[in-house]
Amino acid sequence: MSSSPSPDEASSMVHQLAHYVSCSPADALVALAAVKDDPGALEYASEESKRDREVVLAAVQGFGLALEDASDELKGDREVGFAAV
Repeated sequence: MSSSPSPDEASSMVHQLAHYVSCSPADALVALAAVKDDPGALEYASEESKRDREVVLAAVQGFGLALEDASDELKGDREVGFAAV
């Protein structure tokens, strides 16, 4: 991942991700697409997305430190942990 986003970029990410805070299955695809494009976007994702194994796996595979933003349950998941290394 490149450097941290500027305040304007971070604000844009928040606005882009805010519409799926109350995720439906289709909205989970938006979260997945966002973290595949920029794994750091997990930081701005809804709590539900941070508990979604597929979303978190995609994020940590692209940027291991994204594990910090995963749910506590997924932080303890063996496969997720290995993917982050």
